[in-house]
Amino acid sequence: MPDIYMNRWTRRIAIFCVTTFISAASLASSLPDFPFVTVQGTASKELPPDRADVSFTIETFDEKAETADRILADTTVAVLKVLSTLNIPDSAITAYEISKYTKRERGDNYQDLAILGYEMSRNFTVELDNIDNYAPLFEALMKMQNVADVGSNFSVSNADEITLSLISAAAANAKAKAQTMAAGLDVTLGKVFAFNDSGSFDNFFASFGVEQRYRAGALEMRVSGSRQRSTTVFIPQTIELSKTVNVIYRIEP
Repeated sequence: MPDIYMNRWTRRIAIFCVTTFISAASLASSLPDFPFVTVQGTASKELPPDRADVSFTIETFDEKAETADRILADTTVAVLKVLSTLNIPDSAITAYEISKYTKRERGDNYQDLAILGYEMSRNFTVELDNIDNYAPLFEALMKMQNVADVGSNFSVSNADEITLSLISAAAANAKAKAQTMAAGLDVTLGKVFAFNDSGSFDNFFASFGVEQRYRAGALEMRVSGSRQRSTTVFIPQTIELSKTVNVIYRIEP
């Protein structure tokens, strides 16, 4: 092989080796080279709900699309009348786009045959700032024709304020855990290296070849107990708000 080709290949190999070395050195320098401990702190609080979101779907079907559309419109008017009676403002009502599907007969080979009719649906969400409106609205929706998939989500109006206090309490809980472990292992707990309240350190520990599993730190709610407002509707007595914080502490020699 001519010398000119040998020189080209030599330069390419040299450049590749230098690039690989620099990349490896950069990766190694980004990894902590000190002992550490990871802790997870949690905090929770139970409160009676003072607001609720109610979701439902209006569904209609008829051989004629015009009739299905009219039934959908009539049912929507009936629902809005109930909401107006409860003094629920229009700003608290979210109506999504109308969906229309064609229903057909199916052949032996699942091919589309004659049209049987038309199905129309529309999803709604109603935000209730007054929890007292929940029972009458829920009962009315359950008794209405063409209304399906009625669901509820309870919450508290000052959730943001409570979340901040729970983050502080969860961080204090994580610190107490770390101090207890350090004392039990006869080591000195150092400064905080990293922390978060919305995820985990999976990517961080992957650099060490270690996989860690944490529960997501987003605000979580759990319903406990219920209080009856009518013969068919129940409202939870309390909902539990919880927060999780993940912390990495240095361990001093």
